[in-house]
Amino acid sequence: MSKINIYSFLCLFLFIGTYADERKWDMFHPSGDNVIQLSASTVAVSGIEEADDKPPQTSFLRLSTMHVNPDEERFHHYGRQYSVLVKKNRQNFVWGLIMTIVVLIFAMIVVKVSLINRRLNHIHVKYIERHQRLREWLKELKKCERRARKRLREIEEQMKRQQMENEVVYEPILSKFHHSGEWRPTEEDWKALAQIIDKTYNGFTYRLKVTAPSLEERDIRACLLLKIGVRRKNMAPLLFMTESGVSMHHVRLYRKITGQKIKSSISLRDFIRDF
Repeated sequence: MSKINIYSFLCLFLFIGTYADERKWDMFHPSGDNVIQLSASTVAVSGIEEADDKPPQTSFLRLSTMHVNPDEERFHHYGRQYSVLVKKNRQNFVWGLIMTIVVLIFAMIVVKVSLINRRLNHIHVKYIERHQRLREWLKELKKCERRARKRLREIEEQMKRQQMENEVVYEPILSKFHHSGEWRPTEEDWKALAQIIDKTYNGFTYRLKVTAPSLEERDIRACLLLKIGVRRKNMAPLLFMTESGVSMHHVRLYRKITGQKIKSSISLRDFIRDF
């Protein structure tokens, strides 16, 4: 709006200046009526002065004729100048008015364009903000999709593992290890147990040896028994140990595999179950 005030002030100043020029010419230059009165007075005075010196009839006509012609010529000259000046003043006034209108129209256009640009900038900012929010939502959606796919794979693997575990339960050799009694496994029985567990749990013994290369054969067998869920009481005769010896062996075995100390054999059982 400050632009409109500036343009309006300039237009008003131009209009006042044009009007003042016209009024100034009228003040310092006589009008047509004043010129006519001046010419008539000059003619009358000249005629009276000459009438006092010369005879009344012939000299008056001669002198009046001599004085009237220059005055009329001067009168017409002033009249023509006045007409030209009036015409110029009118033209200047018209042009000033036209320029004022043009400036006002230009100012309105400038203000309108400024308002349009401001609105376009506002719309552009809103568009950028909305686009940014959409990108953030898209990122969150992709994260949720990745988490869902990961969870789905975990569920599928868990179901597959559960199915394989259910199939393993029906293996006759596993029943012997769970209910050993007086039965003692041979080397072939241990190999058969390792093959079943490796097939079910994706190379369990191989991954265990890679994680802890210092494990002995008895350590591997203890891990196999923990993997199929054999209780400590049934595990002791299979490993030729007492129950307390089995517990101590689990503590040392956990330290070999992880390098950390534990207070009971429960931590090792959980570790082997999730391994």
